[in-house]
Amino acid sequence: GGEVVNVTVTQCVGDDVFRRSVEAAVYKASPLPRPSDPALFERQILFNFKPKK
Repeated sequence: GGEVVNVTVTQCVGDDVFRRSVEAAVYKASPLPRPSDPALFERQILFNFKPKK
């Protein structure tokens, strides 16, 4: 699989605590599963987090 080596939050409507929890969640997802087709491998993956109210 692929290891998460860096997380960048580009937009965040939450406070600093929320932003840090998003970053931690992405790091915790490591290692990411290897795709069945190596051509599908992407070095950057975009995640959209939407908190439940």
